[in-house]
Amino acid sequence: MTIQFRSAISLVATAILVACAPAGDDAGTSVLTDAERNQVEQDLLQMENDWVAAYQTGDLTALDRIFADDFIYTVNDGTLYEKGAFIRVAEQDRIAYDSITVEDVAVRWYGDVAVVTGLARNFWQDESATAQTSGGRWTNVFVERNGRWQCVVGHFTDVE
Repeated sequence: MTIQFRSAISLVATAILVACAPAGDDAGTSVLTDAERNQVEQDLLQMENDWVAAYQTGDLTALDRIFADDFIYTVNDGTLYEKGAFIRVAEQDRIAYDSITVEDVAVRWYGDVAVVTGLARNFWQDESATAQTSGGRWTNVFVERNGRWQCVVGHFTDVE
């Protein structure tokens, strides 16, 4: 079985699991208390900020910590990246961003699975010092394994 085919199967299976889970506050049988869930939400929001900072600075160790070993990321052209490939792209994508802003971030719970969505806006200057912007919406799925929350699936779509 090829890596891309296995990745596609894993992505579809995760999407089905999340889609079939009940939504809202009654989202399955969570083992987290309300206080624990609130703390995890704050931790996940910090992880999202750490992800942005790590991408900006090339901190591959931080990305390795944030992503589960079976992490899969899909970008707007449909390309699937496993963890190692995504980290290599982050290492090679050395655009010197002036800033990356994150907004419209929300955490939704499906049992003990957290889905974080948001909008990122990137600002930089091209070779001719012309200001450039880009951005996109993302969806990241986090699960707890061995006492650590990590991202298992992510998706990014460019927006104007």
